Amino acid sequence: MDNSILNNLQLYKGKWFSDLVDTNKISAASQQMPYQVATVLSYVFGTKDGGYQTSLDLLTGGLGNTMVIDKPSFEYNVMIDSDRAVTIRWAQFQGASVTSTTKVGVSNTPFLIACEDNWFGPGAIIEFDDREYQARIQDNGYQDGNLWIYTCFVADGNPSSYIPGDLL
Repeated sequence: MDNSILNNLQLYKGKWFSDLVDTNKISAASQQMPYQVATVLSYVFGTKDGGYQTSLDLLTGGLGNTMVIDKPSFEYNVMIDSDRAVTIRWAQFQGASVTSTTKVGVSNTPFLIACEDNWFGPGAIIEFDDREYQARIQDNGYQDGNLWIYTCFVADGNPSSYIPGDLL
């Protein structure tokens, strides 16, 4: 790779981290040093105009949204397909199977749903066939046979809110 040639996508030639892709492989480096690779990439695509050191400073710090990572691991949020039909095989509320007349989740009480796929993670918001009703997934879920069991709460957090049993 000839580092003396700039293509149309480059603003300037980086000095500190030249040959990162050829020598270290970004994917391997991001597994071993995720904090440092993020900094490297921000310098690669960064700018010093406007009082910000990098583009990421402009996008995060410039808007007052900063985050300090103080632990050795970090989970990145990933955008997924927002409209995906998932079949709920069964649901339980207060230890009993949900019927069409059950007011599920009333008083911020957790309820369980069983799905065929390991699709959700903590904090995921799911919508039912009536979009007015939503639930928040509380945990990573666990596998029970060929189903995945998730603990859920009514998403709006209002104690009087519930999900009609016929949606489950």
